[in-house]
Amino acid sequence: MGIGSSADMSVPPGGHTIILMDPEECIQTKPSLTMTQKPHCLSISDAQWNGWIGQLSRIVSSYWNELLPLAPAPIGMLAVCGTFGAGMAGVEVPFYAVLPVLLVIFVAVLGGRLAVVTKNQALDAEIHNLCGLDAGEAEDVA
Repeated sequence: MGIGSSADMSVPPGGHTIILMDPEECIQTKPSLTMTQKPHCLSISDAQWNGWIGQLSRIVSSYWNELLPLAPAPIGMLAVCGTFGAGMAGVEVPFYAVLPVLLVIFVAVLGGRLAVVTKNQALDAEIHNLCGLDAGEAEDVA
């Protein structure tokens, strides 16, 4: 996949492709499946297509949102702003008292990012394997 203009948008022989993440969008947080109609050029039955697209839809809906790891970041901002606010109110709070909170938030964001990327890459592999199945195999999987 690519980002923006580096994405290969060429259509393979047969005239159809399934796009889960639109490279024209600026910020993409979670893929979505918008096209579920069977392309006319496919020579598989509707039941086989429905089994395959159902399996693909299940996988796509399992993706985690890419913004999820940033959820703890506002807590770090509250700690920093609270330190400055306390200083303005006349209460002396040493900045090193905030460092453990910032370290925990930093580790939580990195750990969350690692978890989301690992989970989503495993789902990418599932989609890759699903695309390699024959139509009959996809019906058996669903």
